[in-house]
Amino acid sequence: MTNNTPQPIPEILLVSSYPPREYGIATFSHDLRTALHHKFRKSFSVSVCALEAAEEKHQYPPEVRYVLHTAESPSYHEVADAINLDPSIKLVLLQHEFGFFGSIPEQEFLYFLHQIKKPLILAFHTVLPKPEEAFTVQNQEVNLDDAYGRAVWALGHLISKQNILPESLVLQAKMLLEQALPHLETIHSTRAMAFAIKGLHYSLSANPSAQKRLLLETLANRLVQMFRHEDSVDWHWFEPYLTYGNSTLPEAMLCAWLSTGNPVYKNIAHQSFDFLLQNTFTEAGIKVVPNDGWMLKGSARAHYGEQPIDVAYTILALQLFYEVFGDERYRKKIVIAFNWFLGQNHLQQIIYNPCTGGCYDGLEETQVNMNQGAESTVSYLMARLALEKSFSQQPLLISLPSNQTNAAAHRNPKLFLIPPSFQHGRTQKNVY
Repeated sequence: MTNNTPQPIPEILLVSSYPPREYGIATFSHDLRTALHHKFRKSFSVSVCALEAAEEKHQYPPEVRYVLHTAESPSYHEVADAINLDPSIKLVLLQHEFGFFGSIPEQEFLYFLHQIKKPLILAFHTVLPKPEEAFTVQNQEVNLDDAYGRAVWALGHLISKQNILPESLVLQAKMLLEQALPHLETIHSTRAMAFAIKGLHYSLSANPSAQKRLLLETLANRLVQMFRHEDSVDWHWFEPYLTYGNSTLPEAMLCAWLSTGNPVYKNIAHQSFDFLLQNTFTEAGIKVVPNDGWMLKGSARAHYGEQPIDVAYTILALQLFYEVFGDERYRKKIVIAFNWFLGQNHLQQIIYNPCTGGCYDGLEETQVNMNQGAESTVSYLMARLALEKSFSQQPLLISLPSNQTNAAAHRNPKLFLIPPSFQHGRTQKNVY
């Protein structure tokens, strides 16, 4: 006699941080589960074991069947046993990040892995170059100047907003910046110097200081020497290559000119930015220098591996150049660059995810990097604020005849993707 009882479909258990916990991998895991469910829901189901940190207690959606309290050793034993006793679970997929399991002895996590008797896939989101060394030793050996420069930029920018921020916060930022100053003179990393120049400029705009101005000039003069060393007929740049965060360099030179009035800084800012824009914008839109090969002097540039942070840095630089010089070409490029997030790229795919409010981590040759990390999301938000700032001053009116405007829209409709919140009551046809 034939048994017509429907058989339960196999289940995959996804072990990860999970919304509403606020974590980049949590968003990634939610999107991964949603995609798998939509595509393969008739073949298998995907449930979740949420990773809960110490002093956290979230209300999870129904797909979360288990909760692993990562700071409590007994929880590892309990969850491993529950997984083994659950006949529906056929595969365990664990999303690993070193920050998830740092609050317990390492052997507890290893026990958890060995105790699970189901097939196990371990997805590493961070791979240490020398995992046998402690994090503190690694930090001592890795060049952290870029991070240092970004911190100075953040502190200086915060100080420049001292009139609208709590006094206690501003005082703390000033104290941290003073502590950072002695190390800045030892920095020679190109982008670290540029980040630091931006921070010093913003700080000086609020609180003039001979010491900070001298330090800014020291760093700017180093960039001047680098530019003069590499500058040639067809290469107007600070290095023999274009890599990441390129727009920060001409932006820093413009900041140096604004703080000092030295025309050398202004000229180099213009020359280097014009050169970069020529190698960044095409008729199709923006295409930042990708991380899969970069662009070397005298060689063809790589084509794939664009990151949101580089698009955002380009928009920040364009916004400052527009604010200082009032050249409408800069503002037009801001719109074109921002539309990269909205689908104006070689894959015609959105990089900003309006469902989650996050931003995907990159644009590859044939696919979007679906992870939504904090850096990418912050990059999108910075770009959005810069775009809004550029349109808060006056309308951007294009002096094209109506037939040419319509033709441009037909050729490239995504150029007209400015969100309604940035139009401030203006008609769509006047802004692109």
